Amino acid sequence: MRSAEVCFGERYGLDVCMLFRTRCRSFCECMNQTVSEGDSERHLLFLQIVDIVIRSQGCMKVCELEKAAGYSSRYIQKIFNEELGMGVKQFCNTVRLHCAACLMKQGTVRSVGEVAQRFRFYDQSHFIHLFESFYQVTPGQYLAQRQS
Repeated sequence: MRSAEVCFGERYGLDVCMLFRTRCRSFCECMNQTVSEGDSERHLLFLQIVDIVIRSQGCMKVCELEKAAGYSSRYIQKIFNEELGMGVKQFCNTVRLHCAACLMKQGTVRSVGEVAQRFRFYDQSHFIHLFESFYQVTPGQYLAQRQS
């Protein structure tokens, strides 16, 4: 079974990677509109971290985000849970998996291991497990579908 996003994109001839980029842009615009007076500093920090994660293609560890933002990992985690309803690590993995799928879709990679290494997954089996739980197909099956 494939993800609804992939099926939707293929059905309507849309590029899944462009859908993701458009959603990220829309998400940030929507989040910018929800800033209230009292929460503006926290909200702006959240948006800055989201921007850092997206620019890094999700390849940032929480400790790296902590250094880049100048705030503790616990505070960053709290902001993400309040603003987005998910943890910062989960958000990074989501971005990373989308970017990995986009790379595989382009057909420029030869192996799953190459993708896992490029996007800084702990090892290939960890990447396969996360990818399959997110897309409901293994990265190998995803690559094979793209190459046929």
